[in-house]
Amino acid sequence: MDEYKISIYKYVKIICLLGLLVQATFLKAQDVIDLSGTWGFQTDVMDFRRGSLSPRYNHGLQGTIKLPGITDDYQIGYQNPYKYIDRLTRKYEYMGPAWYQRDIDIPADWKGKKIFLYFERTHWLSSIFVDTKEVSSIDYVSVPHNHDLSTSLKPGKKHRITICIDNRFQYNTHKWNHAHTEFTQINWNGILGEIKLLAIDPVYLEDLQVYPNITDQSIKVKLRINNVTKKKVKGKVSFAIDGTNYSLKNEIALLSTDSVTYIETKIPLGKQIKLWDEFNPNIYRINCQLNTSDGKNSYQHEKATTFGMREVKQGKNHVLLNNHPIHLRGNVENAVFPKTGHAPLDDASWERIMILMKDYGMNHLRFHSWCPRRRPFAWQTNMGYILRWKCLCGAKTPNPMRPDITSSAVKLKLF
Repeated sequence: MDEYKISIYKYVKIICLLGLLVQATFLKAQDVIDLSGTWGFQTDVMDFRRGSLSPRYNHGLQGTIKLPGITDDYQIGYQNPYKYIDRLTRKYEYMGPAWYQRDIDIPADWKGKKIFLYFERTHWLSSIFVDTKEVSSIDYVSVPHNHDLSTSLKPGKKHRITICIDNRFQYNTHKWNHAHTEFTQINWNGILGEIKLLAIDPVYLEDLQVYPNITDQSIKVKLRINNVTKKKVKGKVSFAIDGTNYSLKNEIALLSTDSVTYIETKIPLGKQIKLWDEFNPNIYRINCQLNTSDGKNSYQHEKATTFGMREVKQGKNHVLLNNHPIHLRGNVENAVFPKTGHAPLDDASWERIMILMKDYGMNHLRFHSWCPRRRPFAWQTNMGYILRWKCLCGAKTPNPMRPDITSSAVKLKLF
């Protein structure tokens, strides 16, 4: 009987431990809310809603749309009766503001955290309204939009988030930029890729950059650490570098007395580190973990990236890769994807493109006047490609109709 009680106790203990583990996993998962799915939707060809009573009175939108997606997918817009001779023809054209809306419960345990609304890709200007107020606006092209909504969202409360996506030209640019024109991928309206709300601790890694040095077999790591607590924090930054038959750990102390702290450190990698080239694409992953405390509260954040030990420079007659001449055999990618009207955001599509290029003996791919999502960069390092990308070109002056918008659209910011 005693053995039976002991056995039952063990099972109950195991179930309780599993319950706590599931709860911990669930709470951690709540740091990210996937926003893909059905959204309220309404077109605004007259560009009237922003200045009307609807935002002020928090009116609900009257239609629906599924995100990620674009208006062309749902035959929204002007039904085009023409067939163009200089480009592919869209069946339904839409250029102007379009509104997307959703009611979202903000988890109560997000109190004290930084909260961001993240779009992997959108065209061109995205403006965020929380309930009745416009709180954020971003006009990046070819990179994610990451809206800081920390001061606008109250944890434990339901908020109505309304998004205005305006795919009209925000700058006086020519019409040959493949990031947004009709000649290759279309000037679509919508949100593609990841759409999520995420919360992180108020002391976090804003940026992580890695610069390899093949001469002394080391890397220079540059960090930007943001601290919005308005308190002095101290702690450590831990680095874990892993690759095939390779592992290295490193650690540095941190003291932050300002809202932004820049750190630059050199990490020797040792003789076991291998160089990268197209025939031996040796890739390493560096994970950076930030652990800090203000004496009362503890904070944690992580960021990771990959790198290869390579150096590209100009030789007498050739481009040199790791001091050896390299012949670039490649193609130009102008974002020509006629079936969807936009560049793919799934892994399988990019894997197919890279494998086809490899089968044809290519080692180089140039993205003309646009920048793809992250995945091609992962494939290029793993499969031995050299990629070259260009930001929006041909920008002249900001749109005189929108003097409130800065010139950030001509800047390239990689996330």
